[in-house]
Amino acid sequence: MTLIRVSEQGADFITSAPRTASRALWLPLFWMVLCGSRSINQWLNPPHYSTLRTEAQYLEATLTGSPIDRLVLSLAIGCGLVILYRRRAAAAELFRNSKPLIAFTFYWAVTVLWSDIGEVSFKRWVRLLGNLVMAAILMTETDPFGAVRIVFRRAAYLLIPLSVVLIKYFPHIGILYIRKGEVLWIGVALMKNGLGLLSFVMALFLIWDTTSAWKHSAEKPRARLIFNIVVIAMSLWLLKGPGGNHSSAALSCLVVGVIILMALRTPMIKRRFHHLGILAVSITCVYLMLDATFGVTEFIVVDVLGRNMTFTDRVPLWNMLVDLGQKRPLLGYGYGAFWTPERVAQIDDNLTQSHNGYLDVFLEGGVLAIALLGILLLSVFNNIRKHGAVDYECAVLRLSFLATILLANVTESALANERDLLTFVFYVIALSYGIPYARALQTRLAA
Repeated sequence: MTLIRVSEQGADFITSAPRTASRALWLPLFWMVLCGSRSINQWLNPPHYSTLRTEAQYLEATLTGSPIDRLVLSLAIGCGLVILYRRRAAAAELFRNSKPLIAFTFYWAVTVLWSDIGEVSFKRWVRLLGNLVMAAILMTETDPFGAVRIVFRRAAYLLIPLSVVLIKYFPHIGILYIRKGEVLWIGVALMKNGLGLLSFVMALFLIWDTTSAWKHSAEKPRARLIFNIVVIAMSLWLLKGPGGNHSSAALSCLVVGVIILMALRTPMIKRRFHHLGILAVSITCVYLMLDATFGVTEFIVVDVLGRNMTFTDRVPLWNMLVDLGQKRPLLGYGYGAFWTPERVAQIDDNLTQSHNGYLDVFLEGGVLAIALLGILLLSVFNNIRKHGAVDYECAVLRLSFLATILLANVTESALANERDLLTFVFYVIALSYGIPYARALQTRLAA
């Protein structure tokens, strides 16, 4: 059920869960669960994948691929395309208003032409296309963000408690023991950072969902609120990690996301939401001045997060990768084609990504991909700003996730990965849902 509140600032959709959820939502839920955890083959063969102690060994395995993963994911994407075909009028309108995202996605298909591993690159791009298909299914629902609530909430209720169960009772699946005797919690994910990003995404969504429902909805389903609070507590416990061995990037993103979420709820910022660009520039300038004067970045990285200013020795790696990227500066190495075993052996035998999303975009797509990404980000930001007057609560969620995804990609690579939770979330918030939503609003207000 969707409620509408009309105020001086405009109209807000209060999107509680629809009374009858579309059966098509099970498909993006299935996709999101796989993005936030492991592939089907990894779930079916956990002993094999638990022996892959380095990322390079994992990279070698992913290049060969899995027949069962290819079959199931291809069927999922095929079913998604059938659903969109049946909704072709709404889907066509949605894609027309999301041209920067479409251009960004299909540019990666073009890069397959000059990839050193063309077949592998194409398969990876098809999976990236799956993110667009599944996000489009959500955005072509009658109540788009009611659908988002359902899918994200169900994914959180499944993946977070399951991670706790695996860590507590099935440590051979939920815990990774590395050579130095260090213990890493991985839960349903493959690595510590994967679990951290999963916990951050679900915690931030549930905090928004809980505060939004409690503050605005005429119906306050207490059972759902209790479930939300319990799963939030589980997410925070997972973020803590064993003996403080946690993902600093995920924890930082959650803190920043909650601060943004709460700040956007203040009357002063809500009244000026249409001036969001000026506000963002002002905050950036203030931060830069404080950093230049008081060393804010160093304080946060060293004193708060307990890291060094090289971001755990990633800065020297980034410098090396920039030099390699400048050998193919315009078009890059092709989608998913930079991190091959041969090239990894020349850099570091324990890497499969640069741990910087913007750098990976440059390496694989060159300057052209960076330009398309910049246009896309500006378009998404402008779209969020405009639709704050249509559905302010959803604009709050979108902006909180956009800011935290941009922050996460400073030390992680999650902007255009073929099977990645942050990439899927990015596609969901990037699609321009506002046209059908705005029309629904106008129709209801006119009535």
